[in-house]
Amino acid sequence: MLGKIFDLNRRRDNRLANRIFKKANDIRVEEIKRFPASFRMGFYDYDDANGVVRYSFTQCPNAEFAKRHHLEDVLPLMCNCDHLAMQKLHACLIREGTCCTSDLCDYCICGDRNPLAKEYELVRAENGLLLSVKKERENV
Repeated sequence: MLGKIFDLNRRRDNRLANRIFKKANDIRVEEIKRFPASFRMGFYDYDDANGVVRYSFTQCPNAEFAKRHHLEDVLPLMCNCDHLAMQKLHACLIREGTCCTSDLCDYCICGDRNPLAKEYELVRAENGLLLSVKKERENV
């Protein structure tokens, strides 16, 4: 339903998404004081020139639990849904790593018609996670 209302190719909607993620970051800062093991989010200034929203997680309770109990094969089920959700909002999620495979889960969100979206392709890693990989430029 949200995809009928929001289209992250529109700057207005893209800026609104940025404000929503900024508010989520502010909430996380307060939440961490009470629940130190909760998600730790890093927020970046809005890239107005390119219409890009960026944030990251440096701590993910889902990944920590999965690692602790040797359930990493469940994480793609949870993490890959982020890509599907963004597609419904006419957006592209560029994520090169997750807390399961690297030090942080990076989010770069832009409209699916944004030139940046065309520079990446979505690949399924060996563990099943969907990750964004920069396309190699063909020699002309």
